[in-house]
Amino acid sequence: MKAKNKLTYKDAGVNIRSGNQLVNTIKETVRTTHNSRVLAGVGGFSALYQLPKQYKNPVLVSATDGVGTKLKLAIEANQHRHIGIDLVAMCVNDIIVCGAKPLFFLDYFATSQLKPAQAKQVIASITAGCLQADCALIGGETAEMPGLYQKNDYDLAGFCVGVVEKSKIINGKSIKPGQKLIGIGSNGIHSNGYSLVRKILAAKRIPLNEKIHGKKLINELLKPTHIYVNLIAKLLQKFKLHGMAHITGGGLIENVPRMLPESCAAQVDLSSWQWPAIFNWLQQQAKLNEKEMLKTFNCGVGMVLCVDKHSTTEVIKTCHRLNFPAWEIGEISARKKAALELLGQKKKPKKTIKLSIFISGKGSNLAAIIKQIQQKKLNAHINCVISDNPQAEGLIKAKKASIKTHVIKWHTSASKNTQVLKKILSSHQSDLVVLAGFMRILPKAFVTAYRNKIINIHPSLLPKYPGLNTHQRVLNSSDRYHGVSIHFVDEKVDGGPIIAQSSLKIKQNDTPSRLKQRIHKLEHKLYPLIISWFSENRLHLSMDGIKYNNQQVPPQGILIEL
Repeated sequence: MKAKNKLTYKDAGVNIRSGNQLVNTIKETVRTTHNSRVLAGVGGFSALYQLPKQYKNPVLVSATDGVGTKLKLAIEANQHRHIGIDLVAMCVNDIIVCGAKPLFFLDYFATSQLKPAQAKQVIASITAGCLQADCALIGGETAEMPGLYQKNDYDLAGFCVGVVEKSKIINGKSIKPGQKLIGIGSNGIHSNGYSLVRKILAAKRIPLNEKIHGKKLINELLKPTHIYVNLIAKLLQKFKLHGMAHITGGGLIENVPRMLPESCAAQVDLSSWQWPAIFNWLQQQAKLNEKEMLKTFNCGVGMVLCVDKHSTTEVIKTCHRLNFPAWEIGEISARKKAALELLGQKKKPKKTIKLSIFISGKGSNLAAIIKQIQQKKLNAHINCVISDNPQAEGLIKAKKASIKTHVIKWHTSASKNTQVLKKILSSHQSDLVVLAGFMRILPKAFVTAYRNKIINIHPSLLPKYPGLNTHQRVLNSSDRYHGVSIHFVDEKVDGGPIIAQSSLKIKQNDTPSRLKQRIHKLEHKLYPLIISWFSENRLHLSMDGIKYNNQQVPPQGILIEL
């Protein structure tokens, strides 16, 4: 018989059974982050972790952080699939700046009333972040606190422990004048400045489904923070990093000086990188000057490295290979007054690049470019598609995307072909001509007229295997790798300056058709990426060769891992 006026813990708003069910539900997901050093994890009173044995004099490194009011936007939009990645990133990115490797992570999840579906999604995203950071999620706390939080609110806190060899601690003591500063790109706002973001949204009554530069605002605001753990680990294997700064609250202005010795100052050139569109939009909405922006947001730079001058180019190339944008943004000088000096002016916002695309067949690269534009991942507009083949399947793809098409008759006369092509292009005023499976050799006069404005994608690692049948030719050779190249077009067949390459390892069971399919997947990722570099004014071709972010590109192009 139930006692009259009896009150249970559940009556008070705390459902122990629901909490236990959540723990049982997430156990298997969490275990995907574990390694042999996890001796006891989720479910016990405490977690146990054995230190790696390769350290002679290990030093433990710890960090704790949250996600701030970015949570409020996630709650309002009911989008929680990335918020746990933010939580992990804010902790592990702080740990790695001293050269440490993250070992394990713990989370604290507090809410008014536990909603299992929501909590499961949040913890799954924390797990995803731990997998990216190569650290074990070994425990946490889930707390129901009715009366403390509003109905749908929850809060997150993260705790991370890492390890570094004492002799390899990076503390900035070796930083000296003449060394260079490299900025590594952020993935949007990351997890700082959201109180101002929310203030702007409220004051201007801007809905979360508003579109800016063709992209849904809420998706831009909830982009997950980049986790730089694996990138920094690979850089440390090859290069001496004298200092690192994680650009969090306080932006570049407050975080870069944290890595410097008192005798040194950082000179940062604001013209050396392009601010992502979201920061230009925020600056316009809040009417902030550049200094206020740089003290509030990362403005496109998520991590700053201090390196020796002679290794600058190779460090940047390594970042590019691992698909992280990076630029030389300044250098170290002797300190006179301020620890940070801002030089130059920020670059003007990137433009929408106008494309004319030439095809002869299926148009799979065309389709990949169209998809990236439609998904608002590529800031480009296709003015027209030109084909020498009236039966080309790519023409159907273009028409479905409401793109103007031109079918041309290819003449034996080079001057006639030049005349026809120039007439079409002059009516469209495109910035870039993109050859995407166009099976004709362009007339020399046309190439000369559009020099430095025509790019081509070729299914081989140029200068090897120009021309046709590249997959069969590479299989007939003793080569272990095959790949794709994107290059500027000149008078030679597949002989122009190479912009970028991406490779894959040849498998024993590869046939020409299988290899072709694998190469196509690389092409569909690489071509839109390189076109985006043009829209962001990163690429320039001059008498000295190709430059990417003012850095000389090697003859084989930038090597990119996809």
